[in-house]
Amino acid sequence: MKKLISILFFCLFTIIITGQTSYKNHIILVFQPEDCGLGFRYDRIHNKSIGNYISLTKGDYNFGNGNFIKDHVKLAGGLLFRINDPATSYFTVGLTYNKYGAKDLIGIEDQFNTDMLNPLSFELGITAIINKFIAGFRMDILKWEGCFEFGIAF
Repeated sequence: MKKLISILFFCLFTIIITGQTSYKNHIILVFQPEDCGLGFRYDRIHNKSIGNYISLTKGDYNFGNGNFIKDHVKLAGGLLFRINDPATSYFTVGLTYNKYGAKDLIGIEDQFNTDMLNPLSFELGITAIINKFIAGFRMDILKWEGCFEFGIAF
């Protein structure tokens, strides 16, 4: 419970530190291929140079032969830093909290590293904005899980 509270505090802290003026909002659809997870991400940009994001996704791992991990919920939050001007790109750095549901890994325990089920991790990514279209990619470095993102700015 303390870990979840710490993650939520970090996410709310990143929203608060960006100030209260001149916001640009982004709504982004997220797809995680590893667990066929779907979700959303919300960005809030301040002064076009720094911003914050929060993301929530849910999916199920299927390893075949009846092996699975159900209800993988991933909560992520972090900061966006502007890296160039022509096509407005942002570099993202964030923390993730992962919650896993029912597991059946019988027969593949020796092939599966259960240390990868640690709930806390971090991620790095890139987001590009052209006109109002957004495309991005984030990678959880410790778990080696990526996610693709597409959305609109308003």
